[in-house]
Amino acid sequence: SGSYGINTTSGTITSGSNSADVSLTGVETRLKFDVSKNTFLALSYVTVDGNITIGGTAGAVASSSFSFGGGYYFSNDLDTLKGTGSATGLGIAFSSASVSVVGVESKENNQTIIANSTFALSPGVSTTFSMSSPYDDLGSSLTGGIGVNYFVTDNDAVSLGYSSSSSNVDGVKTSASGFNLSYTNRF
Repeated sequence: SGSYGINTTSGTITSGSNSADVSLTGVETRLKFDVSKNTFLALSYVTVDGNITIGGTAGAVASSSFSFGGGYYFSNDLDTLKGTGSATGLGIAFSSASVSVVGVESKENNQTIIANSTFALSPGVSTTFSMSSPYDDLGSSLTGGIGVNYFVTDNDAVSLGYSSSSSNVDGVKTSASGFNLSYTNRF
């Protein structure tokens, strides 16, 4: 399957007595290949840009990241068209990101552990719950999400999701939340 989406995120970064507000919008492209009923591979490319505000002064923020990974479904009897069953799995993603904050650029590579469950609600409608954390900061940095997926046709779905994240690593605290709207085609 392939999906294309847009997202918005806003949050706060705090270090000591200093804090900054961040507001971002972006686009994402994702590909998922089911190798078998219980294993899959995934690729994604995400770009975002927006503003960071520190003490009333705003500056530009931009980021792009590419990730690839795979996972395993512990259980998978999901039939979205009939509206029955569920799929629950665990995966790992390896990513490389480039970030520019007020003209200062940096690059970062990391590995993220992802848990995901999708449950059928009715024919063509399902809900997805996800939780992820970077491997290096497992538990100290968490992102959770929930989404609703609606299949307009047998192979075309529209999804709306909400996510929230928090992190407390090396004295730097971050919290953010946002929405995602995407279109998915199963081919």
